Amino acid sequence: MRILFHLFITGCILSSSFIWGKREHFEQYIPSMYYIVITNLFYEFIAHSMKPTWKFDKLFISEFFTVCLHGLILLPSMAYLFLSRFPTDTKNIKKVVIYYSLWIINSIAIDYIAYKWGFLTFHNKWNFGWEIFFYITMYPMLRIHYRNYKVGLLLSIVFVIFYLSFFNYKLW
Repeated sequence: MRILFHLFITGCILSSSFIWGKREHFEQYIPSMYYIVITNLFYEFIAHSMKPTWKFDKLFISEFFTVCLHGLILLPSMAYLFLSRFPTDTKNIKKVVIYYSLWIINSIAIDYIAYKWGFLTFHNKWNFGWEIFFYITMYPMLRIHYRNYKVGLLLSIVFVIFYLSFFNYKLW
């Protein structure tokens, strides 16, 4: 069961990105796919060297393989699918808000199932309120990075400082 859960979620996102992702523009999404991988690896480094706010339980083979499966396959596939299917008519605010909302709601629903089934645990003041806040900021940050990577990186630094401060990470 534990192996199947991680493979199922990753497989769904990966196959969805192959089926519905816009391959003709794949190269333009690569920097933002790297962005999400690097930010996730940064979190994993901080979490493992200090204290996690969330972590996977009921692992796929081991913690290393679970983190790699999610961080190196699921997240970039998700970023590619999210960015490649983003509404082309960005002036239609209703359509953009609905698109963001669907991604946020689906991500929270998957995490809720993972939490209820014991595949995901929260630690050090992290809870579903923070999970919701994270997704509400993550998807726009991914889009901002895609549109203007300098602004995306600058805003990412602001969010990292906020999270590190709020959750009392002592870096020095």
